[in-house]
Parts: sequence; C-alpha cells; structure tokens
Amino acid sequence: VKTAGTTFAKNYTAIIQVGCSNCDDGDACTDDSCDPVVDVCVHDGLCGFPCTEQGIRDAIAQGGGPHNFTCDGPTTVETNATIIIDKDVILDGGGLLTVDGQNDHRVFYVYPYTVELRGMTITQGGGDVTYGGGIRNEGTLTLLDVAVTDSTATGHGGAIYHHGPSMDLTRVTLTGNTANIGGAIAADSQGPLTITDSVLSDNHVSAFGGALRTSTTTTVNRSTFSHNMGLFGGAIMVYQDGALALYDSTVSGNRAQTGGGIYTYGDLVLDGSVVSDNVVTHGGGGINQYEGTVALSNATVSGNSAQNGGGIAATAYAPSTSSLTAINTTISGNSAQYGGGMYAAGSASVALAHVTVSGNTAGHEGSAGYGTDTVTVTYKNNLIEGTCAAGSTTGTIISYGHNIESPGNTCFLYQPTDITGVTPGNLGIGALQDNGGQTLTHAPLSAASVAYNAVPAAACTDHGGAPLVFDQRGFPRPDGLDCDAGAVEGTCPDCSDGVLCTQDRCDPVLQVCTNPSVVCPTDDIECTMDVCDPATGFCNVTDGTLCASGVGLCMAGACDLCAGVTCPDDGNECTVDVCDWATGACYRPRSDGSSCAGGAGQCVDGACDLCVDVTCPDDG
Repeated sequence: VKTAGTTFAKNYTAIIQVGCSNCDDGDACTDDSCDPVVDVCVHDGLCGFPCTEQGIRDAIAQGGGPHNFTCDGPTTVETNATIIIDKDVILDGGGLLTVDGQNDHRVFYVYPYTVELRGMTITQGGGDVTYGGGIRNEGTLTLLDVAVTDSTATGHGGAIYHHGPSMDLTRVTLTGNTANIGGAIAADSQGPLTITDSVLSDNHVSAFGGALRTSTTTTVNRSTFSHNMGLFGGAIMVYQDGALALYDSTVSGNRAQTGGGIYTYGDLVLDGSVVSDNVVTHGGGGINQYEGTVALSNATVSGNSAQNGGGIAATAYAPSTSSLTAINTTISGNSAQYGGGMYAAGSASVALAHVTVSGNTAGHEGSAGYGTDTVTVTYKNNLIEGTCAAGSTTGTIISYGHNIESPGNTCFLYQPTDITGVTPGNLGIGALQDNGGQTLTHAPLSAASVAYNAVPAAACTDHGGAPLVFDQRGFPRPDGLDCDAGAVEGTCPDCSDGVLCTQDRCDPVLQVCTNPSVVCPTDDIECTMDVCDPATGFCNVTDGTLCASGVGLCMAGACDLCAGVTCPDDGNECTVDVCDWATGACYRPRSDGSSCAGGAGQCVDGACDLCVDVTCPDDG
C-alpha cells in the first residue's frame, strides 16, 4: 500500500521490470503498474527530493524526471548561490516550492539543455546581475504554472533573459520585476518565445519594454499585460528583427513616454485582442509604430491617451518605412491633442477596412484622425464618427468606397458610394459594449442606421480583395443580403416605425426594438430648433437657410459664415487660404515648424521665421 504524503530523501526514476505476473516491488516510494502492450512492469517514483537547495541541486544532477520535492506544505528555500541547470531535467515544485535568491544572486541559470520547471515560485533574484534576475535561459526552456516575482537585472530581463533555442511559458505569472530593458522578459534574437494563458503585471523598466522587450519571434495567446511601466513601450517593445503576434490577449493600464501599450520597430500582429486604457506623455497611447508592419484584426483599441495618436500613432521617416493595416477593428474612446483615434506622420502607410472609429476626442485637431507629411491613408467600408485633420502634408488619400463619415466631411472621402455629413441620429450605432465575441464593439442599433447594408456583398473584402466572411465578433458577414459598414454586422430586425422624430433602435444582444422620441437640446444656436421637425426628423434648421443674424447660411445645425466666401491667396506660405466657418475669417496658420522659404525657415504663428537655428555672433 502506498501511503499518501510519505516522504523520503531518496528519488526514484521509472524502473522497468520485464513480465507483469507481479508488479508490486514492495517499495512505498514507487507507483507500480503494468504496460499491457509490452507486458512489462513500470515503477514510477513518488517520493521526491528534499525540499532544500541541496535537494534541488541533487535533482538537477540526476537529470531526467519529472522530479518532485518533499515539501511539508508551502516552503521557501533561500538559496546561497545561483542554481545552474546543466542537465536535461524536469523539476516540479507541486505548487508548494518557492525558490528565493534573497536579492543577492540570480536564481536559475539554464545552460544549453532541455529544461522544464513546474509548479513553483521564483522570487527575489538579482543582486549585481546584468541578464536575467530570476532566470537566464540559454537552453530549451518550458515554464508551467510558475511565478517569477520581485526580481531585478541591471541590464536585460528582470525576471527572465531568453537567449536560447526556445522558451515556452504557460500559466505563468511575472510581476513586480524591474530592469533597464524588459522588466519581466528580455528576449534576444535567438529562438522563438511563446506565452500562453499568462499574466505580466506591475513590472518596470528605465528604458524599453515595461513587461517584455523582444527581438525574436514571439507568440502570445490569451494573456494579459497590465500596469507595467517603461520609457518606450509601457508593456511591450518589439525591437528590430522582432515579430510579435498577440491572439485573444489584453494590453491594459500601462504607462510610458511613448507607446503606452506597445512600441514597435518590428512586425506586430493583433488578432482578437484589446489595447485599452494605456497612457503616454508623447505619441501612441495604445500603440506606437516607429517602423515595420502592424496588422490589426478583430481588435479593439479604446480608452488610451497621448499627445499625438491617442489610440495609435503610425510613423516612418526615411530611410525607414512602415505599414499599418486594420480589418474588423474598433478604435473608440481614445484622446489626444492631435489625432484622438489615430495619428500618422512621415511616410507611414495606413489602410483601414471595415473599421469603426467612434467616440475619440482631440484637444486641437482630428478627433478621429490626424495626418501630416507624406502619409498614405486608404479607406474601405469604414464607419468614421468624428473629424479628420491634416497638418503640413502632401499625403495621399485612397478611397475604395462604401465609407460613412459623421457628422461632417473632413476625411477627404471622394467615391460616389462614400456617405458623408451623416447626423449622429442617422448614424445609429450603440455604445461600446459587449455585443458578443471577445472584444467590446459598437453595433448598428437598427436597420435605420446608415451603416446597415451599406456595403454590397461582393464588396465585403479587404484591400486586396479577399472576402471578409466574419465581422469583428466572429459573426457571419454579411448578415442578410449585404454587409454593414464598420467592424460589426447589425443583427437586428427592421425597427422602423415610420415616424421621423423617433430613434428606431434594436438591442443587438436581446434583439428587442425600442423607438424613443428624438430629444432636441434647448439652446441659443440660431440654426437649431428646440423640437424635432416632423418633416425631416432633424433638430437643425434646413441647410441653406439664412442665419437669423442675416449673415451666413445654416449648415448641419451651425451658422456657416463662409457661404459664398472665397479666400484669395495672401502670398503667405505659412497660412492656409481657407475660410473659418465659425468666424468667417480667411486664412489659418499652418502648424508651427512647417518648412518655408525653400527650407530656410520655419512657420511660427502664421509667419515665416528665418531666424530659426540662426545664431548671431557679437559684432562688437
């Protein structure tokens, strides 16, 4: 009889005995069984090594495994020096073992062998360690149900430095670790890194990648990066030659100077993932792309904030190039001074297909997006709520049609199938919420939404013409004869009641119609009414009506003082010769820093300053 909990100082590996007539070897520390296929007895060890530093070292010296340890309940083993793993071995702490480096030395150094660590906590590794405070990996390493906490490195990888053929982390927690680069993990350009069902939180760096800095091929599945902090890449930095793919994962609540969630020089894929509530002081609240490629699909970028590009900042400066594509993606509730949803600069290329941009804000310009320099932006089947703005730019806009813009016409959409100037009521999309699927989305509230069936079924494709047969939630597209614009297919019945002054809505989850009355705000705006016009369903005075002041025409609920006004060229290359509809004044200053006088000066407050960077010596 094998007594549960029996402990011995000796470890047993599998012992094979030919013939199954009697497999009981009389040893309480083995599990006796017969392999009926080959008719041999197998005796697997049960008792394990002592739950001590020497016990761990002895298990490694024996190799093989899995080796467990005779821990009498949760046990912390304080080590006196780094434990070197120089054998192929599996160590299983059974969820009871904590190995503590006492902030004096690295805990484990994995040499070029195949190693698996299970069911243990590794903590307070560090001291004067440059690479990998908790673990330095030069081998093929697997971590399963392991935590690495409160470890430090003066250089790379507070918890783990990966420089081996491969590393695979499953159900791993990395928290409270610090380094200069890669607070939790620094992965150099060696073998691949895989992270699954794991949590990386509250890690910090003084430079790159609060939780992860990778320059190798990295795959992340169903994992969370939260409340990490760094200078570039609050949670993650993808370095040159690196490639990161995040599937069904969350990057949230991280902070940085640039790239609050992710900062990438390399190649980045987000599929079914969320980047939310990250904060930076400069560019890219959610994602900052410096160069390389970024591909978003079935993703939500929401609640992030920055100076430029609250949700996403995409840049590229010669000789570097960058390409960002987003398909079936929601960009919502982000904020910035320039480009609340997105910001693009340099020679960046941005392509959006079946994307919903809604509820973003900008302190200065471009609540939906802001572009400058020679950027290229391509639109197809998108739903854009907010305004687009451009700085000093000779960029390119490409529209494949079937895009919807509300409330104005600022994104330079030009195809006959593009619909602009849509009122919020006619746009008819719901709040960011759970409409099914793995990410929060905005769904059309009813068939009365302009987005509903706005895209012919044959045009439901990405920019390359590949059919998009599912929406962001993974629901079939189209849901009916044609596709809806934006990231989500409406699944509601026709809730129209035929009354223009009601809002015809359907709860996309409950599939229930509601038809609340249109409520017009009481205000002193001369181009709005305080009650809904039953003939139009709008609260606005009919476009083209003379403003009450007798000057200007009512357009989209506001008095446009520029009606009939043509602004001549004022000869000033630091102004834009357009009329400000709110004031009627011609000419708007170009962005400070724009080039003028053939590159000899810079625009400052609407004038060409030729003294920028000029130092006048004392002439005596």
